[in-house]
Amino acid sequence: MIPLLGVVLGVVLLRALGANGGPWTSWRAAVVLPLGLMFVLTGMAHFTPMGEDLARFVPRGVPQPRLLVDIAGAIQILAGLALLTRRWRGVAAGCLGLLLAIKLPLNWLGASQGLTVRGPLPTSPMLRVPLVILWIAALVWIGRAPQRPAGTSSDRTPSRS
Repeated sequence: MIPLLGVVLGVVLLRALGANGGPWTSWRAAVVLPLGLMFVLTGMAHFTPMGEDLARFVPRGVPQPRLLVDIAGAIQILAGLALLTRRWRGVAAGCLGLLLAIKLPLNWLGASQGLTVRGPLPTSPMLRVPLVILWIAALVWIGRAPQRPAGTSSDRTPSRS
């Protein structure tokens, strides 16, 4: 739930800053930076001791669960950074959406079995599933090419491309 709080607060702050003009004049533009940072930070967590907790979510019989966690973390970091560029935003959103869809059954199974990540209480599957659907919807929203009014050339979203 902490990533959700961080993204919501970041979006509200950037949207408030964009109220008088600047790069965050749209909600879509205000979502890009917090969402990208969330994926970078959560991806980095895969390379900490938390990665061992995450590896327990991989079903038994799947070889090298820790390697899979590391690969997922690397994808999250790289795609989270790519979200910040106009050129790669669509590809990054697609990769992250696919990764979330692949991980969703693992999250459900882990939560159903009472597995935890750095805490005494597991997050209920009834909370995890809507949250993952929210992240996928946000990725679809920012990943698709914006509809531009006639005579404009960009979406004013900050980019480092």
